[in-house]
Amino acid sequence: MNQRLVVDIDNSHKKFHAVDDPLGET
Repeated sequence: MNQRLVVDIDNSHKKFHAVDDPLGET
């Protein structure tokens, strides 16, 4: 499992969440 930090922009709001997905689905 590769846990990486991804930036998800939702409603012009920056959210930082760690996901264990190597693909990084948006």
